[in-house]
Amino acid sequence: MTQMELGERLGITYQQIHKYESGEIRVPASKLSALADAQQVPISYYFQGVNVRGAHGDNDNVIDLSFVANTGTCHH
Repeated sequence: MTQMELGERLGITYQQIHKYESGEIRVPASKLSALADAQQVPISYYFQGVNVRGAHGDNDNVIDLSFVANTGTCHH
């Protein structure tokens, strides 16, 4: 699936998808379910190997999706 196709499914631009992949911007929680549906993976897929920190951690509630670019599922 290309970034453009994924963006169309999510109602956002392929540029935003690229920024999600590069870590330039964060994926809003409101898009996470739609992203999982579009890629046909459970939401838990994005949390594999994530080191969850406590409420006062530096990266609290941050999910790095840069790996998506390396899975071959959404290149432009």
